[in-house]
Amino acid sequence: MSLSHLSLRKQKELRSTAVIIRAMAPVEMIILFGGHAPGKQVEKIYQRDGVVYKYKSGFDVLVVTEDKLTANNTLLWDRVADRLNRPGRTPITLLQYSIDDLNLKIGQRYPFFVDIKKHGIALYDSNRFKLAKGEELMPEQRYNAAKENLKICFKDSREFYFGFKVYVARRNYKIAAFLLHQAAEKLYHAILLVFTGYQPKLHELDKLWKFTIGYSPLLLSIFPRNTIEEKHLFNKLKNAYVDARYKQTYRISKGQLEELSRRIFSLRLLTGKICQEKIASFRCGPEVPLVDCSNVSANPKPSVKIPKIVDNHGSFTRR
Repeated sequence: MSLSHLSLRKQKELRSTAVIIRAMAPVEMIILFGGHAPGKQVEKIYQRDGVVYKYKSGFDVLVVTEDKLTANNTLLWDRVADRLNRPGRTPITLLQYSIDDLNLKIGQRYPFFVDIKKHGIALYDSNRFKLAKGEELMPEQRYNAAKENLKICFKDSREFYFGFKVYVARRNYKIAAFLLHQAAEKLYHAILLVFTGYQPKLHELDKLWKFTIGYSPLLLSIFPRNTIEEKHLFNKLKNAYVDARYKQTYRISKGQLEELSRRIFSLRLLTGKICQEKIASFRCGPEVPLVDCSNVSANPKPSVKIPKIVDNHGSFTRR
């Protein structure tokens, strides 16, 4: 497949991306996937309560290395990402896998990786290795796996949220923020596992947000970043994974935690809704929308019991 469906500017930028990556790291393949692959939607627009939310996809790039040591070299790939994501360039999200790990996941029929093999575009190929043969899972297999993954992720998210409430009561807002980050992370993992069967080795909420946003435009309204205040609030949660534990300068107020808690509550409800619909669709066939399934009622009974995570719509109990 070629890049002919993209503008000349983006084609040039992607070729430049491949050159930069090859100059900075020993790689065997560079594959474009996601929102800029053929047939994928690059821009999403969603309107709610008179507010218009817009999102334009950046470049999603899978880098394949010969060995695991290179693929797992965090410092190396942080430098590559910093070089690629300079002002004026289209934002790029990198994933790195060794050829053995990638072929293992394709062979195990992970939908995410099978889709990359099917629809991805090679920006570079050393021709030293071949991708494994992989077929899509049967709908019943995806149904059972997605059902179990949703159950596990919701349980973990609930536990993190309970811990968050404990530390808020103790007025340890830094640890509370970290646990709230973990609760959100698990919800994003749930979406990815249900829709793709894949949980990336990521803790950055902004990257998880980018990977999930394509599965429902409603996700745009959970953490909008149209204003300075909205960006600041989201960054407080995003940075809590590291800063709340290791930096004495990290600060977050009870009011900010309350607002973030309300947003996590909304994320939990939306995650349950879209994941239930996706799981139900597996019983009708992999490509058939839920509303077109003759054996699914207009108001289907949930196949997974979603545990209650918060009370009072995500706010703190007042004493």
